[in-house]
Amino acid sequence: GYHYGPAFTGLRRAWRMGDQVFAEAELPERLAADAARFGLHPALMDTGQHSLAMDQLDARGAGPDSPGVRAPFLWSGV
Repeated sequence: GYHYGPAFTGLRRAWRMGDQVFAEAELPERLAADAARFGLHPALMDTGQHSLAMDQLDARGAGPDSPGVRAPFLWSGV
């Protein structure tokens, strides 16, 4: 039920190895010139967090649209 704009579509691959989750993410090319303003571009950080949903998938193959999937939308004190 969430809609992400083109800035948040940089997740290229995500996979598990045991109990660890790995991901490959890249900042969309149109945002690359802006990236130097940040230690970690907010859109890239958000995209990387999409891989965390893998921990919320159950063995039956329920996906990110399933009830109970959580996504961080507010950060403070980081």
